[in-house]
Amino acid sequence: MTDDSIREKAARILESIEYEGDRVIVPDELDGFFGETTCTGSRDGYTDMFTVRALDMISAGNVPVKPHDRADFQGMLSSAMDDNNAALRRWAHSNSERARFLQMAQREFGPIFDGSELLLVAYLIEERDTFSIVKAALERPPA
Repeated sequence: MTDDSIREKAARILESIEYEGDRVIVPDELDGFFGETTCTGSRDGYTDMFTVRALDMISAGNVPVKPHDRADFQGMLSSAMDDNNAALRRWAHSNSERARFLQMAQREFGPIFDGSELLLVAYLIEERDTFSIVKAALERPPA
């Protein structure tokens, strides 16, 4: 499958997604796709959001970069500190599988001694890993 056809497939899926505030509304016919693109074994609002972000990046022809290399990393870190990591703590506590991303953050980018930075890097690792899963799902020929 060519990069253009993968981008087109991602764009078609994005066109069928709706939003209710920050919440992603996935049509029934895409439940299976969204279920197979989760890194945690079960879907939730975060996994759906990461899948949509991956589809958006793929349709734009972008690829993830290392967390610290992201242009928005410092802004995201500052925002996390401003709200005392409440949003990142909600993410981490929403699924017990997310503890694995904290371990991965330390292993890949550590040692990280700042709690805000550790949570953010772990969050971005789930986003990155979801990208890889979504891209692989889009590359598979239809059944």
